[in-house]
Amino acid sequence: MQHDHWLVRVDGEKDAMPLEGVTVRDGLIVVHLGADISHHRRITIDGARVTVEQAGGFDQGVNIESNDGHTTKLRFRSPMPPELVDGIP
Repeated sequence: MQHDHWLVRVDGEKDAMPLEGVTVRDGLIVVHLGADISHHRRITIDGARVTVEQAGGFDQGVNIESNDGHTTKLRFRSPMPPELVDGIP
């Protein structure tokens, strides 16, 4: 929820979409992108590990590694320091 509604790009795709949520159930990680049904994308990953990528104290993106070794990368369009995400410096 910390990065909810942030604009993200998936694996270097050109267009960024708002991150609408991430759910985890029965070993599957489901990433929901897009603000409305006409422009929506759902990515389902048999996830093994999730890491937040940081540089210089800024959240740059999220890496989701699947059980088969493939990594799906979500990159934030406007990185921020984690302590400013909730508006509290």
